[in-house]
Amino acid sequence: MKKTTGFGEFWTRFVDSVLKYEADEPEHQIAWDDEEEETGLSAVRSIHGTYDMDGVEHNVHVMAVKIME
Repeated sequence: MKKTTGFGEFWTRFVDSVLKYEADEPEHQIAWDDEEEETGLSAVRSIHGTYDMDGVEHNVHVMAVKIME
């Protein structure tokens, strides 16, 4: 993976990759929310989506946490 200059750049590329994911079965495709979730923390980013499995809606949360050395 390409080295980033900052957490924001990493997050943007990471989210782009996540949103491009396509499940093998169309019914398991995740519907992502239009906006990033508000975490209240600059070092924690999160997106939310849902998918339907057998008529039951499931929440999906993808998070990234900036860890300082």
